[in-house]
Amino acid sequence: MPRILLLVLSQMNNDDEHANPVKCPGCGARLFDVPKRVDAQTALPTLERVRHISLFIKCHKCGRRIGVIRTTE
Repeated sequence: MPRILLLVLSQMNNDDEHANPVKCPGCGARLFDVPKRVDAQTALPTLERVRHISLFIKCHKCGRRIGVIRTTE
């Protein structure tokens, strides 16, 4: 079974110049931040992509469920 490690960074320096926000494709609300070295993209769901979803995030604003796929490309 895959494992997920969540790191709580609230005690660290909140340095936004090293992170890019990822926004909800439905309403544009900020979901989370990714390091600048990570290329975060939104895409329309296809059957192939749905099979590879690693985790789901629920938008706090519109309630849409967003699937997140981790890639190694």
